[in-house]
Amino acid sequence: MTFLEHLLPPSGLTWQKSEWRDYYALGRWTVLLWAMVWSQQTSFDWDAQLQILADLRSSLNERSDTEASAQEAVAALDRIQPLLAELSSRSDSEAHTILSRTLLMIMGRLAPSSL
Repeated sequence: MTFLEHLLPPSGLTWQKSEWRDYYALGRWTVLLWAMVWSQQTSFDWDAQLQILADLRSSLNERSDTEASAQEAVAALDRIQPLLAELSSRSDSEAHTILSRTLLMIMGRLAPSSL
């Protein structure tokens, strides 16, 4: 199996319609957020990202009673939230660096280890 085949949903499904949609959304959002933080965007709408984080956390929290992966994802979002809130209130180089490093660590921990 190739690397990309690991990323495909079961035949006939799209990620957005699969049971993994919450994890797919988390992955897409985390990578986008990291790219914006890493590039030290100052005009990015950080408050909107806080709302997306809250929505993702809510969706994943509903699954956390039965899925260990959801518990991990919620914990990761809980670590990101105060850093993102700080960046929203003060968009300086140090805040960008701290959040960027945290996101890289989280992406590494949440990524499937079989890839």
